[in-house]
Amino acid sequence: ILRHCSQSVNIEEIIPLWLNNLPLKRDVDEAILQHEILLDLAISNPGVILREDYSGMGSFLSLLAKMLSEPKVVNESTRAKIKRVLADFHADAKIDKVLTETVKNLNDLDCSRLRDIINEN
Repeated sequence: ILRHCSQSVNIEEIIPLWLNNLPLKRDVDEAILQHEILLDLAISNPGVILREDYSGMGSFLSLLAKMLSEPKVVNESTRAKIKRVLADFHADAKIDKVLTETVKNLNDLDCSRLRDIINEN
């Protein structure tokens, strides 16, 4: 629905419900698909995922870290997109400011997972 008919639904209502059910862990194929959709949306329209005021940054970063803690539901494409999302956020001055502040509030394990993916080749 989000990918093909987003103009037909109330995104502000659907996105939080969807995000609350991620990351998926049991159905590997569906998990990879949903995680890819999430990352594609974060790349193309970060305000939809983070909210226009970026107040969703903390939960989004925690979600990425949780995804990374489940290697079976994160393939190479997903890892590459996570890296791209983080790089894109860092390249946007407004988002980077929120990103930098939000990272300070993450737990050490989540920070480590995100740092590891940023630094991998």
